[in-house]
Amino acid sequence: ITGIADGGIYKAVVSVSNSCGRVAVADYYVTNNNFNSAFSIKGINGLLNTDTTDKAPAFTEVNRNTTSVVWSGIPNCAGGTNT
Repeated sequence: ITGIADGGIYKAVVSVSNSCGRVAVADYYVTNNNFNSAFSIKGINGLLNTDTTDKAPAFTEVNRNTTSVVWSGIPNCAGGTNT
């Protein structure tokens, strides 16, 4: 995320989808303060529209400006093709 105002605290919401009708939403907290280059991002929650019990993403905080997110439990498409 670039171009956010100095001194800001934000909640970012990112959504993605695939050609099988699955939609995923992930929430992040983002801070930015030019003083001492104090900025960070952290994944906080999310949701996958699936009929399984595993609906939340797994976040990995790589460093203060990188958060990776992985969705598991995504079922195959109705025709049996890969997720």
